[in-house]
Amino acid sequence: MKGSRNLFLPVALILAFAIPGFGSATNIYITPNGSPAGACASNVQTPAFFNNAGNWGSSAAQIGPGTTVHLCGMFTFPAGTTGFTFQGNGASGNPVTLLFESGTILQAPYFSNSLGGTPAGAITLGIGRSWITVDGANTGTVRNTANGSSLTNAQPSSGVSGFNCTNCTVKNLT
Repeated sequence: MKGSRNLFLPVALILAFAIPGFGSATNIYITPNGSPAGACASNVQTPAFFNNAGNWGSSAAQIGPGTTVHLCGMFTFPAGTTGFTFQGNGASGNPVTLLFESGTILQAPYFSNSLGGTPAGAITLGIGRSWITVDGANTGTVRNTANGSSLTNAQPSSGVSGFNCTNCTVKNLT
C-alpha cells in the first residue's frame, strides 16, 4: 500500500498541470494579412482562420469557450460579403469573444445581409449560437464605404447578424 501512495502524488501533479492544456486557445490574433501589427504580435492569423470550422474546437490551437480573438487593423472586404462568421459557441462563464483592438475597422462597399437565405453581416454570429461576445472596445468600427442613395451601391447591408443567438452580447461598436 505504501508504494501506491508514493505513485499517487506524481500522477496527481501531472494531471493537475496537464488538464488545463486540453482547452482551446486563450488568445488568437487576426490581422488582414496575417502579419504582426499593433497588439496582434503573436499567434497571428488571417480572417480565413476564423471563418474555417476546422479551427474551432477544444484543442490548444483552436477557437472555443474562453478564447478571445483580437482583431487588429483595417479589414477591407469585397462588396456583398461577410467578414467574420462564428463557427462555434462559447460556454457559460467562458464566451468566445471577438475583441476589436484600438482603431480596428471592418469595411466593405456594402456587407451581405443574407447568405443563401441565412441572415449575415460584417460579423455573422450564426443561427442558434450561444455565449458569444463582440466587443468594439469603444473604437471598433463597421462601415459601408459605397452604399446608400447617390453612392455606387444601394443594397441591404448588415453590421452584425445573430438570429436566435442565446447569451450573445454586442457592445461598444460603431
